[in-house]
Amino acid sequence: MGRRSETTTLCRHRAAESGPWMALITLPTRQSAQRFFERLQPLMPAKLINGRAVADAVLDDVRQAVDARKASGLPPPGLAVILVGDDPASQTYVGSKRRTCDKLGLVSEAHDLPANASEDALLALIDRCNANAAIHGILVQLPLPAHINATRVIERIDPAKDVDGFHPYNIGR
Repeated sequence: MGRRSETTTLCRHRAAESGPWMALITLPTRQSAQRFFERLQPLMPAKLINGRAVADAVLDDVRQAVDARKASGLPPPGLAVILVGDDPASQTYVGSKRRTCDKLGLVSEAHDLPANASEDALLALIDRCNANAAIHGILVQLPLPAHINATRVIERIDPAKDVDGFHPYNIGR
């Protein structure tokens, strides 16, 4: 497999009649690889996906689920978003999450801490969010300032409220 003229390609294909499969195909030349993929093309037609339309459909489904939850007398889901510091990219991302919560009718708690906030202060805030029954999800925006241990912070979040899924329990460690 280490020869220079050899081409190794990993392809995925999902055929309706055979279900999912994955094959490791080793082809001796670029030309044979090209012929292989030309023969495979009718089985795998390219499909342009409109990401905005898909996202809008997902958001509409979530909005309807939130409305149904409220109509049944349950409180809306709540998200606590924690931002430590003033990184512009992080502020943009967190702002987007907060606006989306508002559009969907979710409760959104914004917790903006200064870059020099202590790790103990951040952990105490996470403890309060974990104990708050109105908060169903916690998002701590990474990266954190260098003086804060991100692993300790992630492990402090209740796994059931870990929006990013970074808690060791959620990633299977």
